[in-house]
Amino acid sequence: MNKEFLDKFMKEVVKDFDGTLTDKYKIEDLIQDVCLETDAIYEDNYSSHRWYDAVTYVIKVGDMFVEYDHYHITGDDHWTDMDLEFQIESVREVFPKEIKTIIYV
Repeated sequence: MNKEFLDKFMKEVVKDFDGTLTDKYKIEDLIQDVCLETDAIYEDNYSSHRWYDAVTYVIKVGDMFVEYDHYHITGDDHWTDMDLEFQIESVREVFPKEIKTIIYV
């Protein structure tokens, strides 16, 4: 995760950022919370396993689109109970792409 992305992300999340979240651990927690608590506008299941699916999510944070990889649990456990971790290195900015589809009836 580069500094440019982090600066832009923080600007969108915390408009009046006062410098109290400069500790890397706190910033990573903030990014994780924003990703997990924001409704996805796009998701793609890229790998299925017995108890969980690995999914790529896209969320909108302010004016930017953020993509990250996470898990959809298919059983009763929570992802933390299965020793799965949030993949902070998968968080990145993406840009919308318009696809035109023509359907002939």
